[in-house]
Amino acid sequence: MELKDELKPNTTYTIDFTDAIADNNEENPLENFVFSFSTGDQLDTLSISGKVLAAQDLEPVTGTYVGIHSNFDDTVFTRVPFERISRTDSRGNFTVRGMAPGKYKVFALNDQNRDYKYDNPQEAIAFLDSIVIPSSMSAVRQDTVFVDSITIDTIRTVQYTRFLPDDLVLRSFQSDFQRQYLQKHERTEPHKLTLYFAAPTAMPDFSLLQPEVSGDDWYVTERSVGNDTLLLWITDSLIYQQDSIRMKINYTRTDSLNKNYIDTDTISFNIRKSARDKREEKRDEKKEGEEEQIHFLGINSNVQSTFELFNPVRFEFEQPVVRFDSSFVRLEMAVDSLFEPVPFHMEHDTLNPRKLTIRPRWEPGG
Repeated sequence: MELKDELKPNTTYTIDFTDAIADNNEENPLENFVFSFSTGDQLDTLSISGKVLAAQDLEPVTGTYVGIHSNFDDTVFTRVPFERISRTDSRGNFTVRGMAPGKYKVFALNDQNRDYKYDNPQEAIAFLDSIVIPSSMSAVRQDTVFVDSITIDTIRTVQYTRFLPDDLVLRSFQSDFQRQYLQKHERTEPHKLTLYFAAPTAMPDFSLLQPEVSGDDWYVTERSVGNDTLLLWITDSLIYQQDSIRMKINYTRTDSLNKNYIDTDTISFNIRKSARDKREEKRDEKKEGEEEQIHFLGINSNVQSTFELFNPVRFEFEQPVVRFDSSFVRLEMAVDSLFEPVPFHMEHDTLNPRKLTIRPRWEPGG
């Protein structure tokens, strides 16, 4: 074996072969074979062991690295490689060997780029919330010698050195971190601007560059449930009649180091008229002088012929409702052959200005 890197002075090195060594004929592995040496006059022999489990289902995690740090800085595991490492077997067990006396923090990391530090949110990680102090003690255990696979020859009591702690449990999890950036923007209708983000994001700041408008009362905001899509419904006809709208936007973006920062960008929303729209415009020009056709606002609801008791009535409008006069709404319940008014109150959706909920005081038998 040839070690190409320069070794540190006064340091214990441990080479864990796991099952890499096998006999030449039958290929029976020599399991848990470890070779340790020191570049100083002292050989560190303490060790800790335990198990790594997946936090979501408590299944053993195979092939993940377990490392230690004697530096207790909160971010050391993101900047500095582990001081010593081990790797879990098929049952999630690990043993970190060759440790010097002292205090340590213990981590488990599914290291994808082999730099032995947590620098990628896609890497699963685990850590103990307490400090580990390795130690040893004398202990005894029973050892059995067999004549064959069934017959016992001798049962012996064997003394050995037990290294503690040997029952550590680390629960591995993966961060829900998502890179943030503006995926795309579009203007499918003259009065509707849509911005699609790659992940849930905070409300961006934006201002119109073309046409120039002061204030922010020219739009109504609608956000998706996942908080990753933003719709701006333009209320000013002088704005949505423009073929092109330019906007300056400040939004959260993730850099190459997975750090979020506020990015400033200029985006344009252009409306492209389809062949159908052009035909309709020509048809409307031919009908000049005729009375303008009224376009009614589209409404969807959950109202059915039979309705579950205590369910609210939900409406979703084609466009945002800026003002709604509840005095024009009347809700009645059939009692025998007569209809009697039912008290109710109305709720506006805080995310979607197109949704409205009516909560009546239903009574059975109506």
